[in-house]
Formats: sequence, structure tokens, C-alpha cells
Amino acid sequence: MKHKKTFILVVFIAVLLTASGFQTSPEYKILFEKAKFTMETKGDLNGAINLFNNIIKKYPKEREYAAKSQLYIGQCYEKLGVKEAQRAYQKVINNYPEQIEAVKQANEKLSLLIRAEAVAGKNGEASNQKSTKLLLSGTGSGGKLSPDENQVVYRGGSNLLVKDLKTGIVKTVVKFGERDGDYAVNLVWSPDGKQIVYTYGAPMLVHDLRIGNIESGESRVIYSNPLTYPFAQDWSADGKSVVCMIRKSNGTFAGYGVFDIDTRKLGQFVSAEEGEDGTASFSPDGKYIVYDLMEKGNRDLFVYSIATGEKTRLTDSPAEDGKAAWSRDSKYVVFSSNRRGSWDLWAVPIQNAKTAGEPFLVQADFGNKSKKITRSGKLVYNVSIVMNDVYTLDVNPMTGESTGDPKLITTSHYGKHKRPAWSPDGKKIAYVRDEDPNWILCVRTLEDGREECIETGMNWISWISWSPDGKSVALSSYGLQGKTGGFLYSFETGQLSTLFKNEALRIDTSILKPLGWSLSSKEFLCIRFVKGFADQELVAIDVNTKEKRILERSVKSDRNMMQLSPDCKRMAYVQFDSIRKEIRLVVYDLQDQEKRALVTMDEQKAWIHYPIWSPDGRMIEYHLFDRTLKQNNEEVRVIAVDGSWEKKIKTGKLNIVTDLMGQDAWSPDGTKLALTLWDQPMQELRVMDNFLPK
Repeated sequence: MKHKKTFILVVFIAVLLTASGFQTSPEYKILFEKAKFTMETKGDLNGAINLFNNIIKKYPKEREYAAKSQLYIGQCYEKLGVKEAQRAYQKVINNYPEQIEAVKQANEKLSLLIRAEAVAGKNGEASNQKSTKLLLSGTGSGGKLSPDENQVVYRGGSNLLVKDLKTGIVKTVVKFGERDGDYAVNLVWSPDGKQIVYTYGAPMLVHDLRIGNIESGESRVIYSNPLTYPFAQDWSADGKSVVCMIRKSNGTFAGYGVFDIDTRKLGQFVSAEEGEDGTASFSPDGKYIVYDLMEKGNRDLFVYSIATGEKTRLTDSPAEDGKAAWSRDSKYVVFSSNRRGSWDLWAVPIQNAKTAGEPFLVQADFGNKSKKITRSGKLVYNVSIVMNDVYTLDVNPMTGESTGDPKLITTSHYGKHKRPAWSPDGKKIAYVRDEDPNWILCVRTLEDGREECIETGMNWISWISWSPDGKSVALSSYGLQGKTGGFLYSFETGQLSTLFKNEALRIDTSILKPLGWSLSSKEFLCIRFVKGFADQELVAIDVNTKEKRILERSVKSDRNMMQLSPDCKRMAYVQFDSIRKEIRLVVYDLQDQEKRALVTMDEQKAWIHYPIWSPDGRMIEYHLFDRTLKQNNEEVRVIAVDGSWEKKIKTGKLNIVTDLMGQDAWSPDGTKLALTLWDQPMQELRVMDNFLPK
């Protein structure tokens, strides 16, 4: 026994000497090594937890070691109890988001624990009898379950429809069509199940609050204001009021209000001058409202007391928390959050409308979905399945013909991916995932299928281009105030830097549009629109200094959807001829300034989109939109640059995605195409039972 104690003492001294490098180290480092020794060598997990906690409390500014300490606390708890481990790892993610390695390890540990629980039939603090099932498929848009859980109301074409879940009978309850392009959104059942309140409007026109009667089909306007647009969120249990999210007439978020059915007055209880739309929900007793709100760039949950007007914060996380709903016993508020990096379902304990405990994970990868808890305690939510995803397609590099069916490369979050870009070595594909409110950059390794998901800080990614060395990607964003331009994300540092901002580089009304990298990879090439878009210039921006130089001046404004050839000597673009009413795919030689039309179409009958050069510069892939057809009117074509042949690429039963920022990509060896394809969308209404602690 004496020898064992002596050995432990020697090991402990050795650890301290190694940590200090035989010199005096800061106290927090010595304490950290002592805590590790207590955990790993002595096996005293509770003692180690206390030591790690002391480091976090005593040295909060030493964030690297605080994050490591929190991570080790999770490892200690993992040996003592799964529940405590999950919370410990979650604190690493929430409290130290800039500590990339620690957050990465915490995410990995947390994911493993969740999967282990799923296999064991457990789910943290929730009931081990949790079940999820499909309630109704093909519900159209906006399906909502009635209070008695026997009917579903949804939008079908220009009508509001109700389907009886027992008989399967569908009937029209409200007919629209007052104005071209009208729509009904935010459908909410009355507590007695006899009426539907909804917001009715059309783009750029007034949005009214209306009530439709299920039996008679009659609909009436209960609120209309040209300056204030209310969007129904929830109906109080006593049937007297409706909580609404409010927008200004220009479409911007303005806050929340309670609409009184009897007085027809809208009382606003939260005002906002900026931010994004949120959701709100009554407590079961109607005394409180839970809502989400963006404050200082961060969205959290709050509770409003109708009696006192008091507002109380429920969550305080650097992540996004939103779309909340009360449990029927008012003991929990469930919500969606991306605090683990993906959108999951969480719950926070509540007592007297105030936080009564730490938030806990209910369902991983749930999504950022609107939700409602029924009187029987079931969680009902909508799922929109849109197979808008990234596929690869084999192509003969000599003939341009497709040699098989498209292959889906993603394995989760189906229907949310687009804009693929192949890495220079052909081993990875980058693409974006549309996760409201931010778009996530995803990088998939093709050999093992591993996917890395990165929140770059950009709200919208419209274009991706790998750097020639594969160590970073250029990202472009359009239409976001203050964030319009080109940015560079480094895989090595995890940092997002600015290549250019249109506001910063503006000359009169100039705007820069990215094209790609120069052959030297030291410059980034753009087209600059000048003089009110009348002229264009080819501009090179130094990646390091951000200095710019003009490569070509006075390029006429008939060029659209441009792409440089791999050798940067030619440009392919789409040309609109307003005189001849033609649209052309043109190849332009930048050296001798020769222009040659490869494809010419009647613009009344067809559109041409997004030419993409093959890696060897022999072929160009583009999208053709046939305006004479109502269905199956888009196709992918490949044409030889010398004009000697043209092929149609077969995509099977899948359709081509042609949006304003469309993007396909050739593999570096020219044998494959990465494309965004889509299938017909499907709306589903799903229900989850026994998901909260008993």
C-alpha cells in the first residue's frame, strides 16, 4: 500500500513538472493538470469535477482552459451518468462557441450519447415510450389539427379544405379568389373547433385578419389596417382573443399583439424595429404568452404576462431558440434550437411562467418546425418533404452523354441542399443546406460519406467556389443589407473573411459579381457593373491585399450568367437580344475579342441558364427552359465548344432546379456532374406522443 501511494505521488509530480516545462506555469494550468491527474490517475471523478469547476469559476477569461475543463467535466459525468454528461457537453457548445476543437469534441460526444440512448430506448429526461407517427400525408400547405384531433384544415389550391380523419371526407369550407395571387396563411382553429382564424392577403397588398366558419363556409374580415398586418399565431382557450405576429406594410417584422375578438382591437405588447419574424403561443390557462424575439443578433424565448404586462426571459443562449409551445400541464415549454449545431427539439422546465431548470434535448434533428401541443398532450407539427437535393450524374467525358441515373449524395435533412461545388482534388463536394434562418455550408467526403456542417455566419449563400489549393471556399451572398459581397471561409482557421463588399467597392452605382479564381490563385475575378448596369468591367481582386485591377473595360451590358473558362482566356455567357427577340449562349475570346453564338433561341419560346465549362474547356453544360411546355419544361444540355455536337442530359424522373442563383459543377476529371434536382413536394402532418417527462 505504501509503494502504491509513493508511485501515485511520483506520477503526480512528473505530471506537474511536464506541464510546467520545469518552469513556473500560470496557476490555472497547474490546477488543470491537477484536475486531469485526479480524474485519470486517481480515478476520483467527483473530485475532478470540483477542480474543473473551480478553474471555470476562478479563471473565466482563460477561455481555452475553461472550455477544456467543461469538456472534461462531461467526460467525468459520462462515467457517472448520461444525463449530466449531456448537459456538461452542451455547456461547452453554448458557452465557448469560439473554442473550435472543444466544441467539435463536445458535439461528437453528445451525438454518441444521443445515439446510444436511442438504441437503448431512452431519451434523456423524456419518457422512454416516446413515439412518432404520420397523421396525414398530402395535406396541401399549412395543415392544422382540430382541438378534438378529428379534423385537419389546410390550403388546397385557392380554397380552405377540411378533412375528416375518421371518414376521409374532404370538404371546402372557404373559397378564395378575390384577387389574382391571393393566399391564406397562419391557419388557427378556435377552441370549440367551429371556426378558423387566418391571415388573408396578396403580395404588396393589405393583409387582413379573417374568420371562417367551418359549417357555413362564411368568412368575414375582423381586422384590416393598411399599415399593420397581423399574422394569427394562437387562439386563447376562452375563445376571446388571438395572439398575432405583426408586420409593417413593407413586410418587416414589427412585434406581437393580442387581438380582442369582441372589441376588434389589436393591442401590441412587443414592438420591434428590426429582426426576423417569430412565433407566439398562449399558455393553456390563457394567462401568459410565450414568444421568440431577436435581441442584439440573438433569438431567445420570452414570456409575457397578460395581467401584469411583465416580460420574462426563458432562455439565454448564443444559439437560436424559437417556435415554442406550452405543454398541457404548463410544466414545460418545448422549442426548436440549433444550440448543438443542428435544429433539434428542446424543452425547458417552467414554474409560474418562469424557468425552473436547464433546457434539455427531446429529439435530435427535429428541424425548425412550427408546432402545437394538443389537449391530450400530443405534439403536432408540419413536415414539407421537398426533394430539392444534390445528386451526381456520370457523364462520358468525350461525348457529353449521361451514362446512368442520378445518385443522391446526402444522407439526412433531405430536400434542403443545393448549389454543389466540387473540390479541386475531386474527393469532396461542398453545398449549402437551407436551415431557416441561416444557410449552412456542408462538405461531404465522397469516399466515406462523412459530412461536415459549418455555420459560417452568412445568412444566405448564393454561390460557392473552391480555392485551387482546396483550403478555403469563396462564398457569395446577394440581397442581404450590409452583407452583400464575396467572402472567404478558411477550413484551416474556421474564420470567415471579406473578399469584397459591394458597398465598400461601390463607384457610383457599381456592384461586383463573383466569377472565380485566377490561374495563379492569388486573385479573385469579378464582373463589376457600372453606370447603372449599362457597362461591365472584368476586375481582379488580390486575395491578400484586397487591391483591385481592371482586366477589361467597357464590356457591354448584354452579358448575363457569365463564367470564365478553366484557362481564363474565354468567357461563356447568356446574351439577350431585345431587337431580334432572341436569347443566345455565347463564347467570347478575351484575347482577340471574337464572339461566337453556340445556341440561339426565340426568347418567347425558351430561356438559357447558367453555362458551366467542363474542366478541359471542350464542353459547356447549360440549362434550357422550354416556355411552351407547362410540365417537364427544363432540361440539362451539354454542347461542344466548337459547336460540332450537342447532347441532352437525362435526369430520369427528377427535375432540374433553375433558380436565380443556380449552380452545377463538373468533377475535375470531367466524368461526373453535380446537380441540384427536385421531385414533387409532399406535405405531411405528424404527431409525437410521450415526449416529455411524466
